Amino acid sequence: MKYSIKKTISISILAAIFLSSMIAPFLSALSSSEIMVSVVSATASSYGNAYPPAKAIDGIESTSNYWGTYAAMGLPQWLKLDLGSQVSVNQITTHFYDGTARVYTYSVSVSADGSSWTNVVATKTGSGVVTDAFSASMCRFVRLTVTGNTANNAAHIEEIKVFQSSTGLPSQTPTPTPTPTSSPQTPTGLSNGVPLSSIGGDYLIYFSNGDPSEWDSQLHWFTQFQCTGARLGFSFADEPTKTCSIYTYAKMNSVLNKLNSVGVKAVLCEFAGSDSHFYGSQAWINDWKQITADFKGDTRIAAFEIANEPYTGYLSPNGPTGGITNLHSFDVACSYLISQIRTIDPTRTIMYPICDVILTDDATAFYNDLVSTGVIAQGNILYDIVHPYYFQNIEGSDGGCFGNPAAKADWYWNNYVVPQANLLGWNNVWCGETFCWPRSEGYNYNDQQTFEKRFINYCVNAGMGFQVWCFFTSSDRQAQIDALNNSQYYTLIHS
Repeated sequence: MKYSIKKTISISILAAIFLSSMIAPFLSALSSSEIMVSVVSATASSYGNAYPPAKAIDGIESTSNYWGTYAAMGLPQWLKLDLGSQVSVNQITTHFYDGTARVYTYSVSVSADGSSWTNVVATKTGSGVVTDAFSASMCRFVRLTVTGNTANNAAHIEEIKVFQSSTGLPSQTPTPTPTPTSSPQTPTGLSNGVPLSSIGGDYLIYFSNGDPSEWDSQLHWFTQFQCTGARLGFSFADEPTKTCSIYTYAKMNSVLNKLNSVGVKAVLCEFAGSDSHFYGSQAWINDWKQITADFKGDTRIAAFEIANEPYTGYLSPNGPTGGITNLHSFDVACSYLISQIRTIDPTRTIMYPICDVILTDDATAFYNDLVSTGVIAQGNILYDIVHPYYFQNIEGSDGGCFGNPAAKADWYWNNYVVPQANLLGWNNVWCGETFCWPRSEGYNYNDQQTFEKRFINYCVNAGMGFQVWCFFTSSDRQAQIDALNNSQYYTLIHS
């Protein structure tokens, strides 16, 4: 299924925005604010058939979408949030039903085990959107109990959020097991790990004639969202099958000049075609050595992403490091290529292609293989660890959150992002492709912007870069604009 999705979207635009030193003051301001904690699941003492507890954590604040009980069920009623692991929390924001039309009486308590509870917010009243701050408390569970309602004997919460003060990492991060066998390397060419965020495509953009001048009509998006970088997809001319525009120095140089005119640096990302068997071949090595020589020391380029997604059909059975058939042989080939690139341009930052969910489903195995093949030791590498659209249409393996875009984002973050980032280092990772949700079922504005906004918030809170895929595709753009404008990224760039 992953391959069919990639084939469908490969003609779309894929750029990514690097936040360089100009955004550092915004990151500093964000680090002192309250950071939202991921809620894994919600349960309740009871609820009406159409108003289950999951609706209080789905990111939708609406009088038609909430956790609620019927008056006949009586009060008190409670809503319990599971954070997945123990974290330090110090604030909740509750969006009660129906604005200020009714006033609720409630209290808040926390628990490490779900059995023994400590009260952190004494019984009080509130209506509309209420924020309660309290002394930092280590807990896994947060419970809000409604004991009164001026309209009737029912409890209703449209949305509830949990926060902690943080300087970077998502507060739901578990302790990694096992401990990494060596220390991750901070990419020195990326302003010490300052995040990159993205909108984006193909370096010539698939609009009408594929001419570089077509970038002229798109540059305003980079300035509107204060972007300082773009991820540019391309294919080499000698690839047996191709996905993106064919690389030539003249064309790439033209696009780099246009982006540079508005202060945008580029990540050059090679997209081989389906069944090309190109990654790991001698031609792959030679082509990257040529592009390295073409742009040696060129400050218009932020990084080289040496491959995009290494599916089996993209791997070469022959090459300077032997045939590629699995994660280990792919890492061997990448380590060799990186050393060849650094021989020509020692300072060039490398973006490592996504491997988890493609060549392995084990984050620890991935990390350990990077160590054993010498990739980690190369240093100055940023790891593309997550393309969350893979799981937006899969039912069953995601904790039962199929059809719920906010829960889907939560599940993917906790199960795929956190384990890899703990091992590789949070300054060394980014989300390569956020994507519209659910793509295979057709465009749905509400679902798409809900999923992307929630995932963007995770990335911003963690200081982790992200790429919004298919931004220049007309059917997707409005939801993505609204996701960016209503996310914490908007607050970040307008602080």
